[in-house]
Amino acid sequence: MLEAIGERATPPFEGECCGIKLTKWNTIVVNKDLMTDRKGVFAAGDVVHGPSQLGPALKSGMDAANAIIRYLSQH
Repeated sequence: MLEAIGERATPPFEGECCGIKLTKWNTIVVNKDLMTDRKGVFAAGDVVHGPSQLGPALKSGMDAANAIIRYLSQH
C-alpha cells in the first residue's frame, strides 16, 4: 500500500490569506469543483482532504486539473 508522505495538511500559508479560507483542521476550503473562495484558485490532495493514501490524493489532483480546464474554457 502506498501512502502520501505528509501526516497533516500543510497549506502554503497560516490562517486565511488572499481570500482563501481554512478549516479548523488546517485544510483549504473548496467547492465541489475544488475551487477555493478566491475565484480561479484551486486546491487538491491532502491540503484539501487531510492526510490519506496516495490514490485519493492523485484522484483529487486529476479532478482539480479537469475542473481547471473547464474553468479556463469558460473564461
